Amino acid sequence: MTLIVSRIDKNKIKIISDSKITDKDAVRNNPLLGNLKSFILNPQISVSFAGNVHYAEKFLTLFFSNQIQTLEELKLCCLSLNNESNNETDFLIASLIEKPNLCKVSNRKISENLQNVWIGDKLGFEKYQTSLHGDNTEKKIFAKMSDAFEKVIADETIESISDFQIAINTVYHQETDSDFFIYEMRMNMSFAPQTITVKKNEPVSIPFGGPEIGGFGSSYLRSIDFLRPAIAIHFPQGKFGILFCPLLNFNKGIIEKIEDGEDFAKLIKEKYGIPLEGIVASNGSRMKRIVIK
Repeated sequence: MTLIVSRIDKNKIKIISDSKITDKDAVRNNPLLGNLKSFILNPQISVSFAGNVHYAEKFLTLFFSNQIQTLEELKLCCLSLNNESNNETDFLIASLIEKPNLCKVSNRKISENLQNVWIGDKLGFEKYQTSLHGDNTEKKIFAKMSDAFEKVIADETIESISDFQIAINTVYHQETDSDFFIYEMRMNMSFAPQTITVKKNEPVSIPFGGPEIGGFGSSYLRSIDFLRPAIAIHFPQGKFGILFCPLLNFNKGIIEKIEDGEDFAKLIKEKYGIPLEGIVASNGSRMKRIVIK
């Protein structure tokens, strides 16, 4: 299935999901076959789904063909699809219009004005809750949510939840004096075990290491165009990146083979018109903040 969790804290909303798509007709565990589960539809509305991807695609087809005009129509459409799926596909609707609001469409009904919502795999959610409430650090709640969710993805016993952790955050937009949704940018980098010779009084850069010795990393770059929401993930050791942009293709990611993270971001801007920001690997041993407008 999947797992999607969300929470309102201090008038901000955070939503986290995995990206695994389950094919009922085949066993497949390739993250490149995954997709978004949480879609920013416009700067102040997002929709997430858990269950049969067919009904999510049906919803997105209706939305992007302008057959859904209002938030109420959106809720009723999700309710209709939940019924049509025989209650096998649930939806989570997040809105920043007037005030932060979370809505759950499940069990053939709409539940509104919620502070916390989850949909998807029950075992995965229980694991998430255990990790979240067991976190005694002084981190803020949204950071604790990310840490707890990462532990669920890493748990190989929960087969329906895996691949990428993709999150949506709330940011303040000064020009409109409003809060907007934006995908979360972040970077994961694992240094490969290696032996390095260090000479006295000479600085040495520690290389990340290639995949042949266990090096692995990923950079999550986000669109800074609120009207063209997107998240792109670059894998420096794999020498490729994936772009997830509902406006371009809402049923699969777009793969581009390119080694350098900054060059990947430039390619996405030149080829698809999407400006990206984030942190990328540079020269095999450094991290670099980029903004490609």
